[in-house]
Amino acid sequence: MKKTSLLFFIILFTTAVYSQNNFKKGYFINEKGDKIECLIYDKDWKYNPTSIEYKLSENSKIQEASIDRIQEFGIYSGETFVRSTVKMDRSSTKIINLSDNRNPEFKENTLFLKILVNGKASLYSYQEEGLFRYLYDTDTIDITQLIYKKYLYSAIDGIYRKDNQIGENNQFRQQLYTTLKCEEMSRRDYENLNYTRKDLVDFFVKYNQCINADYTKIKRKKVDFNLNIRPGIVFVKPFEIINTISNARNVKINDGSQIFRIGLEAEVILPFNNNKWSIIVEPTYRTFSGAKDYDSQLTVTSDRVEVDYTSLELPVGVRHSFFLGKNTQLFLNVSAFFEIQLDSKITYISSNPIQFPISNFISYTIGGGVKYSDFSLELRYLPPRNLLFSSTIYYQADYSNFSLIVGYTLF
Repeated sequence: MKKTSLLFFIILFTTAVYSQNNFKKGYFINEKGDKIECLIYDKDWKYNPTSIEYKLSENSKIQEASIDRIQEFGIYSGETFVRSTVKMDRSSTKIINLSDNRNPEFKENTLFLKILVNGKASLYSYQEEGLFRYLYDTDTIDITQLIYKKYLYSAIDGIYRKDNQIGENNQFRQQLYTTLKCEEMSRRDYENLNYTRKDLVDFFVKYNQCINADYTKIKRKKVDFNLNIRPGIVFVKPFEIINTISNARNVKINDGSQIFRIGLEAEVILPFNNNKWSIIVEPTYRTFSGAKDYDSQLTVTSDRVEVDYTSLELPVGVRHSFFLGKNTQLFLNVSAFFEIQLDSKITYISSNPIQFPISNFISYTIGGGVKYSDFSLELRYLPPRNLLFSSTIYYQADYSNFSLIVGYTLF
């Protein structure tokens, strides 16, 4: 079973990788200013790219164009990026790496900037790992960074000196107040601004409306949410309790069994990389029981062992989806696995009875499957773990399983 499941995951991953087609209608403007209609590989970039992959037609070969060959590119159903050489403050926003200099420390870079608002006054964003900046321009101002910086400083409180206080340079408010004024906008519109996408997009929309200028606003992708009901069958590996000292109380409860499980999965789909990544949480109720008479070799009569194993499982993990069409996708999951026992125990019933509580534990689980429309089918593997690891060192009860899970998306 283990080899079969491993083969299943390998086939699933290989099929998914080679089945995706994310080339979408778009364009780019080359160095000569020519607009080239093409199909661009849409990566739904979380971080601003430095190059693109494109095809001139469905059947033509894939080509790559770097930032030095493109002035602008866009996907008609998505985002637009423009190339610009700008001075940007690259000071870290991580507390352990904050600068003690309040002023921005500019470095000149040539970058692709994402257009958020395009109008008489335009707003842009730039993001890479550990860095997020907003920039703007007008008819008379070249693309310029809106300055916001966290920094460290020292302060005197009475007779005490407090080092490593965190301050904020909010110069972007003064920049906008100085350069983007409109009679119908009050000083509060500038003073209450936060250095966030929502606040700045709303400000630039309001300003363009105030001066009666045409503008376009790029819609931000929303975080989607699915709620899935997921019943299934758990295939339990042959279950055996082993005495680590001797064979006197070794008991094989069964040769493998199937038990029912029911789960409710919450899936939060992240708004980048074409909705391929999601966070999953699935509270699941599962119960397993068994009993076996055995010859302990320590008493004249046969003894009995009983297993009562009922738990609440809570896998929390990530899912990566591979879209094969409008309604069909393959997916792979990796989850941290938390299990809370509901009065679970293993009991030896004899003249000298022994009872061991089954331990709560943390493990991991992997799974993969296919989803069509609102229906899904998943195979999930939970590796072996010793149910008695925190109860006793003299007995061991290894438990592992595979689950076949059917899902239906409620909304």
